[in-house]
Amino acid sequence: MHLKIKTKYSASHAQEHHSVNKSHCGRPSKLTYALNETIRVGVRDKKSLEVILQDLTGVCLRTLYHWVDKGWLDVKYHAL
Repeated sequence: MHLKIKTKYSASHAQEHHSVNKSHCGRPSKLTYALNETIRVGVRDKKSLEVILQDLTGVCLRTLYHWVDKGWLDVKYHAL
């Protein structure tokens, strides 16, 4: 004999459950502290993102500019 235990709906519990599940979606970012530092130092040394990209693997130029747009890098457009 199966007994179902009825529970009350909780919006906060449902939101927490959704947030945890959503955090597991998508591809993890390739941006690491070391990569951010490499790019920051390159820009500080007056190198363009195109030149810095030559030393990197697994990242494209469009991604670098996207990271700058989003503010994820320690680099601003005026420094480029």
